[in-house]
Amino acid sequence: MFLNNKTAQDGLNISNLFAEHFSSAYSHICPSTDDLKVTIADCIDLSKIDITVQEVFLALEKCKLNSSPGPDGIPEIVLSQCRYALTLPLHYLFSLSLSSGTFPDLWKSSYVQPVFKNGDRSNIINYRPISIMSSIPKLLESILLPKLNFSFSKYIIPQQFGFRPHTSTSSNLVAYHKYLMDVIEKGGQVDAIYTDISKAFDTINHAVLIRKLELMGVNNLMLKWFSSYISCRSQKVRLHGYVSNNISIPSGVPQGGHISPLLFILYMNDVGLVFKHAQFSMFADDLKLFYNINSLDDGSKLQDDFDNFKAWCYNNGLQVNINKCNSISFYRNKSPFNIAYYSDNYLLPKVDSIKDLGVIFSSSLSFTAHIQSITIKASRSLGFIIRNTRDFNNIVSLKILYFALVRSVLEYCSILWNPYQLVWINKIERVQNKFLRFINTKIPNNCIIIDHCYEPLRRLVNINSLSSRRLYFDVIFIYKILHGTIKDSFLLSQINLSVPTFNSRSRPTFHIPSHKTLYGFFSPINRALVSCNNLQNKFDIFHSSQKALQNNIFSF
Repeated sequence: MFLNNKTAQDGLNISNLFAEHFSSAYSHICPSTDDLKVTIADCIDLSKIDITVQEVFLALEKCKLNSSPGPDGIPEIVLSQCRYALTLPLHYLFSLSLSSGTFPDLWKSSYVQPVFKNGDRSNIINYRPISIMSSIPKLLESILLPKLNFSFSKYIIPQQFGFRPHTSTSSNLVAYHKYLMDVIEKGGQVDAIYTDISKAFDTINHAVLIRKLELMGVNNLMLKWFSSYISCRSQKVRLHGYVSNNISIPSGVPQGGHISPLLFILYMNDVGLVFKHAQFSMFADDLKLFYNINSLDDGSKLQDDFDNFKAWCYNNGLQVNINKCNSISFYRNKSPFNIAYYSDNYLLPKVDSIKDLGVIFSSSLSFTAHIQSITIKASRSLGFIIRNTRDFNNIVSLKILYFALVRSVLEYCSILWNPYQLVWINKIERVQNKFLRFINTKIPNNCIIIDHCYEPLRRLVNINSLSSRRLYFDVIFIYKILHGTIKDSFLLSQINLSVPTFNSRSRPTFHIPSHKTLYGFFSPINRALVSCNNLQNKFDIFHSSQKALQNNIFSF
């Protein structure tokens, strides 16, 4: 193994090389905390948190039975199996930690496991760290997280979709797409700048984080406890039984912790204060700025807000990775504004398509490139399964492999890109049909496929068509918005009930806005509402259970 100009042959030295590489991610920058701002000052009053014996017992019940032990050497299965004996001692220990404002030093150490990303396997820079914390402090964090979410959640900006209950990449992208589509359908243009923060989780400044928590209203014992929780941490690389030297962690939130994601989004929560013109959307540290471009001056406004973002990162001890920032223009008109965006003197690359949270957006808002990409990826995974399971005869095992490695790729975020053109519908379905033909060879009395009709075979092996599953995902997206499983006021505002001007035998449930274009009519929310109206005689979307809705759709 090698790192830059250093090489190592034995396990211990390799572990130390990994430790050296992972430690380089941390920041020693000390920004001033004097002029820090938060979105809403003194929005909470959090000075103390109490936990009950019952909460400790329930947390012990939920411990994972197959997790690896951390530095304390205690597997979670031991905590779970011994929960009746451990509940009271752990409750006393946790209460003492919170009442004294102290997070014990022994709980601050963690193991790091290198995981290969891609490229040369002998090059250490091609590995990322996975942190393994001790079981007992993770248990305490799991009890604290719902209490902290309850205190902070209503003050987290709505543009943040990451690490929050009732939000997802799908809700982020659908809301973003709605903004883009509304402008483009009117003949307009939206320019977007996609940003990247280098090692964002590892470079959070501890002093800045504590000051922000204090400004929000965390005080006394809880402020002291948070300060103790993030400070004086250390980690060791564990690889094939070898353990590296200890590494101190001067910055960042603890990787693998339950409350670390919440602390991170609280750190980022005030970034919106610096944007004077542009809209923005976030998923954890992935932030994009976008603005309706009607003139060259509008491009200058977007540029100003990008500059403000860079200044905010600098003032908060974070570093923008300019090499991973891109700009893109979304339009369908014939005379778009061609505006260049810069970071100081560096011209940001302008791209025709960009991958946003796993989905490829093209400048025309067509998702054909994304469909081509996922079908290629899924076909490769399916080929891998077929090559390596020729001796398998267990249909259930083959289906599990297919669902995990192939179908999941073909269905991720389908609410956004679900195609209406038959050519793309068939292209996606062909991947599953190939699996059906393969699995058909494993059935003793295999099904005869006539005229490429796979429906009898699908029924035989209990696999629904991909198009029917996308229909289900469309409808369930609306269902979740209406029932609060997805909490987004903007998306909810796009759903309006139909109020007819005259009596009719068949009144649609939802109002469908008129559109001048096919791509507008088949945009995600519009298409999903049309599907709900088409199926309204099959179920009551307001009162049916999600399971009943699923059964009715797949019997349609």
